[in-house]
Order: sequence, then structure tokens, then C-alpha cells
Amino acid sequence: MKTTPNNAAGRRPTLKQIAELTGYSLMTCSYAINYPDDGHVSEATVAEIQKVADELGYHPQMGGRVLRGSASGVIALAGKSLPDLTPWVVALQQAGYLALVVVDDGPKTAGRLLSVGAEACIYFGTPPSLPVKTIKAKGLAATLALL
Repeated sequence: MKTTPNNAAGRRPTLKQIAELTGYSLMTCSYAINYPDDGHVSEATVAEIQKVADELGYHPQMGGRVLRGSASGVIALAGKSLPDLTPWVVALQQAGYLALVVVDDGPKTAGRLLSVGAEACIYFGTPPSLPVKTIKAKGLAATLALL
């Protein structure tokens, strides 16, 4: 394995850098990071690539995942008046999701949820500013309202 490249200040590590450091192809690194359990790449190779990615502080860009149709890993927690969401955030993180907290301030709320590629929304309180069927029609996979 090569030594860590010098990154320009403030630049995010790239998949290309991981490929260069590990000696694997860009495609192999992509599969290892984005689909580690699907069998395309051996467990040993996944571990080696992930180790380098962790050392560099690499995290896949959510926008790229959403554009290629992969799951974003984002679950939105929304409402007009929100309770303490700490237990929800912790539970979602432990399950491998990123919790996005959104205060419902009107019709633009659904657009915000969709723009970050939220897979689902847990809505606290009633009623949502935008009907659930409208949110689903715009592309949000699921909405659960907790009254």
C-alpha cells in the first residue's frame, strides 16, 4: 500500500485516492465501499479498502448515491413542534441511518425532504402541512405520522 497522498486543504478524500493507495481499481473500491455485502468483492479486500477509506476520512457523497438510485440512508424526523428526538436519532444511527430533523414550516417542507433524498419521514404531530399522499406522489418512500 502506498502512503497517504497530500490533500489540498479542505478537500474531501476521493474514491480515486483510495484506489491509488490500495492498488485496486476504482470499480472494486466502489463496490467494496457501497456494496460490501453483495459478494462482488472478497471480505479481505473489503476490509483493506475500508481501512484506507477510514484512515482518509472518506464518506460516500449522499448526492451521488441518490442520483444512481441507491438508498440514501436518510430518515427524516419532522413536525411543527418537535419533542426531544435524541432517542430517535440514536436508534436510527444504530440501525445505520442518518437522521435528518426538519421543522415543518409549510409546503416547502416536502421539497426539502425530497431534495436530500430522504427515504422515509417520521412525522410528529398532526396534521402535516402537506398531505401524506402528496408527499408519496412526489417520491418519498414512506411517511409515518405519530400523533
